[in-house]
Amino acid sequence: MSLWDRSWAARGWEPRILTQANARKHPLFKQAVQLIHNTLMVDLVMEDVRGGHYADPWIINFDLHPPERRLKLPRKYMPIIVLRGEPYDAKDLHQCRLVNFEGYTPDEILNCGRSL
Repeated sequence: MSLWDRSWAARGWEPRILTQANARKHPLFKQAVQLIHNTLMVDLVMEDVRGGHYADPWIINFDLHPPERRLKLPRKYMPIIVLRGEPYDAKDLHQCRLVNFEGYTPDEILNCGRSL
């Protein structure tokens, strides 16, 4: 670490070695750790079952079928509409294969105009 420190200090920087103790001081530290933990758990579970598609319990599948061959798609590329407590656009809702109904009640989901 002394070479790292010297190389930066020699160029006008004030290098500091940061540790987890620094991160713990942030008010969102516990939430960040939980998010990382949950993400890692999903990755471990998916590895254990040798891939597939993971969906949180509030993601309702209206028209996404498994591919003929097992295709591993990154979660960020899945077609989805995210509803954030606002009235949803019926046109968008009826075009999406997956819909994020986080925060909605089962009755609201059942009465959205699409059948399961």
